[in-house]
Amino acid sequence: MSRALARVPVVGGAIVKNFDAFPLFGMILYTARHPHIIKVLRDRDYWNALSHASGPYLGVFVLRPLVPAVDRRRSARGALIKVKSQINATEELLSWFKISVAKLPVFVVFGVDQSGTYHRAVRIDASTVDRSYSSLTEVLSLLHVSIERAGPEGNDRRALYDALQMKLTLLTIKRQASHLLKVIGLLRGASGI
Repeated sequence: MSRALARVPVVGGAIVKNFDAFPLFGMILYTARHPHIIKVLRDRDYWNALSHASGPYLGVFVLRPLVPAVDRRRSARGALIKVKSQINATEELLSWFKISVAKLPVFVVFGVDQSGTYHRAVRIDASTVDRSYSSLTEVLSLLHVSIERAGPEGNDRRALYDALQMKLTLLTIKRQASHLLKVIGLLRGASGI
């Protein structure tokens, strides 16, 4: 197991430190291009509510995206300033989880055992602050309740993760169906049906 943990970028030490406290871990991955997620994570009330939703059985890591270094040689004529790109922890984790930046923001649930690491990414709706919060809460609550219900059987990390896979798949299908129904409703309204 220690070899698998050594390959986990950035949070490997934190996982080792908290390995016995949590059967599974989660991570919220986003960039500075997701201001609604940032607002939710920086607000103390949202933070406390998300912490409550995650429960005591899921260790969730949140990395703030680094602010890129400002290129001071260029003059800023407007409110926006050109920046130099900077490799940060989020990019390293995206590479490790094999997730493209285009798929962000996501919540990644992952586990570590003797055979290595395993993970699953679930998309977060970051279109508004409310949707960002609701989307995160929905995933965290689902995981919290599922892990809690697993009881002593939840000690087998891989079996617990495998059981959660189906629940996460159903959540994704539910979200896609809801989105499809909204689009159909919009099309019906536009066509006068």
